[in-house]
Formats: sequence, structure tokens, C-alpha cells
Amino acid sequence: MRYNISISGEKWVKVGNSLADGPRKGEKAVLMGEHRCALDDKGRLNFPARFRDEMGESFIITRWLDDCIVAFPQTEWDRVRGLLREKNIVKTRDVRRFLYAGASEAAPDKQGRILVPAPLREHARLQKDVVVVGVDWYAEIWDADAWHGMTARLDSGAIAAAMEELEL
Repeated sequence: MRYNISISGEKWVKVGNSLADGPRKGEKAVLMGEHRCALDDKGRLNFPARFRDEMGESFIITRWLDDCIVAFPQTEWDRVRGLLREKNIVKTRDVRRFLYAGASEAAPDKQGRILVPAPLREHARLQKDVVVVGVDWYAEIWDADAWHGMTARLDSGAIAAAMEELEL
């Protein structure tokens, strides 16, 4: 919890929840940071504890762009599904195929591990070393070498141009 001191300096006052306490009512938590993990021989990944509370008891993992895997909290998966349902099925069929064919429910076990199905491991070329990255309302699961290669390609000039385009 966050506390703020009053002007007199005599009393602490509760002003709201911190991210560690979960989002405030009506707000979504922000997933951020990169976490190094390892896949075991059975294809299980110890999903970062920091993300598990925000993802819920179970969440959806599926193929994603840039040859990685995405993990959606159930509420966000439902939102994506709703957006796809609102659009013309002919225009969305390839996106639906891409997302739904690879989708799997992930429910962390008591040790916090999730099973990453073989087709998803193959899609993302996951080996032993993995990086889980928080990207606001979803997380991405990357092979560590692919993540390092992708971040090495990020040019500050290109990022500056993209930020300017977005008016950030």
C-alpha cells in the first residue's frame, strides 16, 4: 500500500493500492519487466511470480508476432475474442486461425510452472533459456537468444520516430 504524509508531517494517510497489492477497482495491472526463466525437459516453464497474480488462476497462451508466444489474462483474451467477433469473418479468418489453432489454457501448478505445448515451443523456437516480458496488459514468452537479437535490432532513432508518430 502507498501512504502519503500530511503537510504537518504528523500523520500517514492511505492513498491507494500499489501494483503489488493489485490494481485499483476498475484499473488493470501493468505487466512490465523482463524475467529470465528456464524450460525443463517436459516443456514446463516457471512463470514469473510477479505476473501470476495479475494473470489469474489460468490464462491463455498462443502464438504471437515476431516468433514469440503471448500470454493473455482471461479477461484480455475475452476482449480480443470480442474484437474479432465484431469484425467481418472473412477479414479476420487468418488472424483467428493463427491465434486459436495455437491457443492453450495455462494453469500454474503449485510450483508456478505452466506447460508450454510442443507446437508453441516450436513456433517460438524455445530452447532451455527463456525470457518472459511484461507488455502492459499481456506478457510475451521468448527464446532468450531471439529476445537478445530482437532488442539488439531496436535502434533508438527508429524508436524515437515511432514515439513521435504516436505523439509520446
